[in-house]
Amino acid sequence: MSITIGQMVRRLDAAPEVVRGALHDAAGEVVESAADAARRLARQRLRRRSGRLADSIRAVSGRHNAVRGGGGDVDYFALHEDGGVARPRGRWLAIPVDDSVQPRDPRAHGDLVWTPDARGGALRQRSTGRPMFLLRSSVRMRGQHFMRDAVNAEFPRLVSLLNQRVSAALEGSQ
Repeated sequence: MSITIGQMVRRLDAAPEVVRGALHDAAGEVVESAADAARRLARQRLRRRSGRLADSIRAVSGRHNAVRGGGGDVDYFALHEDGGVARPRGRWLAIPVDDSVQPRDPRAHGDLVWTPDARGGALRQRSTGRPMFLLRSSVRMRGQHFMRDAVNAEFPRLVSLLNQRVSAALEGSQ
């Protein structure tokens, strides 16, 4: 069924609340889906330690539907999403050399020794000589963009769903 622009304008004038409700409901559905996708991408792209970062991603419904992350004790969320410079809370960032280093806190290892590093930081080694942690005063991190990519992937679905809902709302308001 095709309608003229004048008919469309009259329908829009007659049904602002219906259209607004349809738009809000459609956006809410897509936001929930985008939050799920962002949690999945965060778990895939990041080296998972506790899972708190992925668990902090949530869909926020209300006047403004949104996908949000971080908050609480997850103050590193924006650094992982957008990239930037990570700085230590203390003197050094202790970076495990590989995934086999357990536990991941250098204070839990009693047999570590400090050795100077050519880049101004230090390398921690066990008495056996095996490298365990790199100590750095700061580290530049690339953004992982798990949130942006998830929301962008849901955008075509949002457009389609909005088109369906608005069309249905306008046809029902005649």
